[in-house]
Amino acid sequence: MFKRLFAAFGREPSPPRGSKITVGCGAIHHFIREVHRENIDRGAVASFGNTFTVEQTFTPQKGEVAGALMSVERKVLDGKSEGTALYDSIVRLGHSFAVTSLERRAFGVVIAVTDGMDVSSSEFKGNPTAAGLAYAEFIRESRNPVHTILIGVGSDREIDRVALNRLASAGQMQLTTVDNMSRLGAFLYQLGTQLREGTITRVVQAGNYAIAARQRVAQVSVIPYDYAILMDRSGSMKDSQ
Repeated sequence: MFKRLFAAFGREPSPPRGSKITVGCGAIHHFIREVHRENIDRGAVASFGNTFTVEQTFTPQKGEVAGALMSVERKVLDGKSEGTALYDSIVRLGHSFAVTSLERRAFGVVIAVTDGMDVSSSEFKGNPTAAGLAYAEFIRESRNPVHTILIGVGSDREIDRVALNRLASAGQMQLTTVDNMSRLGAFLYQLGTQLREGTITRVVQAGNYAIAARQRVAQVSVIPYDYAILMDRSGSMKDSQ
């Protein structure tokens, strides 16, 4: 599918190389360049290792969002290895979105990227369902609609697909899994195209079948986007891609 996607534009990129965090941040940088309209849309960046950290609050300046991503990359490459507190962190991000929705009308997009299993959460330790329910409650309190995309990167030995499914199901999130970080770029390319068109592809479960349906979520010339990136900064993100 990804080959056909890029072939339509007359090119198929070579897989990016480097550490997971470098390749992953590179894919998100491209997404920001393509989607973020200066002084119209707003972006924010948060990261999680053993703890949740807000790297950049919502800003209309795409350069500030890019700078925050570079800060996350440096933390991973130059800092000590950390664990993964995904559950606690995504709930805190949900609270931030509920508060931010009081500032203006916008369509919210959350992109959370993780490459490992949650071993560092304390409040929601070992309970992805409870974390998802808490997140969904915050999102319901938001004045704005929010579409959440949870991306698990890695093999079955690296990510807990069952736990991610429970988190996504309870939190009303779209779950996507890819084998390695080099495939993240193709997924975000497709997502960026949809957002520019003002649509989102939602996967609807119907009995034993999963149906992908496009839904118009915003008139992009009228409604701005508020998007947040939640990036894993655990020790395994230093590994080579």
